[in-house]
Amino acid sequence: MNIKSLSAATIGMSLGVSTPLHADLTSLNPNVEEASPADVFSHLYGGSFTQSGLDYTNQTVTLRRVSDDKDQFWTGTFNARIVGRFSDFSQSLGSLSRGKYQDLLEASGFGFDQTDEEKIVTLDQGVWVRFGDSGTHSSAPQYNEDGRDHMITYYVERTDASPVWILFWEDLDLDSSLTKGRSVSDFNDLVVMVRETELPGPPIAVPLPGAFLVGLAALGISGWAIRKRLI
Repeated sequence: MNIKSLSAATIGMSLGVSTPLHADLTSLNPNVEEASPADVFSHLYGGSFTQSGLDYTNQTVTLRRVSDDKDQFWTGTFNARIVGRFSDFSQSLGSLSRGKYQDLLEASGFGFDQTDEEKIVTLDQGVWVRFGDSGTHSSAPQYNEDGRDHMITYYVERTDASPVWILFWEDLDLDSSLTKGRSVSDFNDLVVMVRETELPGPPIAVPLPGAFLVGLAALGISGWAIRKRLI
């Protein structure tokens, strides 16, 4: 199967509805005592964001929920920045592409108290990696120890800027031994902004469609390798 990148315009149009592209989207259950997606978007873009279906808008900027089978593997050159951390566990961001792991960023504080440090990274059918005290997870569920999705993505729908995605991470595995009060689906433990860098010529960097079909061979890694501590 040939995997082709979608253009930014195409992904924007394909996500231009409030209904899910697939019925099995990962559920997000915000912690009422911590920042919700609407709070994150207000922090980044100002104004008050309201939710419509799966999407959010302040009437100027709209955030579209990306289907969970389209945000697993990424191709292109990106500028990444941590914008929030709402977890007692340490949080860091890395990437893994064609078997090569790269350390990128570490959350410097709690909440929105983060530095403006940015890192540029090029991925070729690669995955984002979140790691810290609670373990290691990737943007591809099949590489995660509990086999579930640990990252959900929103696409920033704007015409006056380079394509941008906001990545929301969950740092806890689904485990019956979790202490009371621990949430495994608030998806705000690490929040990352990913922007396409302005490089000349195609292809435009976007998440690859049908990523669950790519498989381990395309990355040249094993499930065990992604699940182990990568630092």
